[in-house]
Amino acid sequence: MRLDGRAGRALELTIDGYQFPGMAAEPDGFDFDANWLIIRGRVSDGAREWTFRDPCLLTDEARELAAWLEAVATDWRDLDATDFIEPNLEFRRVSAPGDAPVIRVTLRLEARPPWTGDVSEDDWDKHFIELELSREALAAAASDLRDELKRYPKR
Repeated sequence: MRLDGRAGRALELTIDGYQFPGMAAEPDGFDFDANWLIIRGRVSDGAREWTFRDPCLLTDEARELAAWLEAVATDWRDLDATDFIEPNLEFRRVSAPGDAPVIRVTLRLEARPPWTGDVSEDDWDKHFIELELSREALAAAASDLRDELKRYPKR
């Protein structure tokens, strides 16, 4: 999925496989280890670009992200943010309901810009991009992510 904002700001996330491709889920139910997805990211803050590759989303969390993008696209008013077990990515709507959607993507740990060096707790939310997007672009990104997830079912 790709989100293109203004002034060269963009985020592209691609599923690069399961973290443990040969692992099957435990017979008694959902297994976190079997469901970690490696996410390849390309980020532009308008001035610089960087990439990351990390197992930072579970299959269910990627589905939740698609649902969140769609909720923002349809102006769902009670769902302002989504975050995940691994805190590498956080998505937050920063526009008022009814206005053109603006989302803030916070990039932490392995997803942050590589030139930042070590990050203290004071810098935890320092690296983000804000993307003003059309409702159609958000819906298309949700659809693209769901299409990618068809190759990576919950195990």
